[in-house]
Amino acid sequence: MSDFEKTETIRTILLKIAEKGERIRISGIYGNPPIEGKIVFVGNGIVALSTANNENPDSYFIIQYIMKIEII
Repeated sequence: MSDFEKTETIRTILLKIAEKGERIRISGIYGNPPIEGKIVFVGNGIVALSTANNENPDSYFIIQYIMKIEII
């Protein structure tokens, strides 16, 4: 792992995944069911996902409440 990777934040990781267009599964800290989809938007405190095959967001996560991100 490079020094750059050691200093990554969840937001920068989400931005990189969004640039690649990969589908992800996000799990939250309060036991909500995981949500799968493509990242449509990454803001300062929120990430928007599209669970359908379009670019319209239909699920939103507060970044500080994300516990796990999986690339699927």
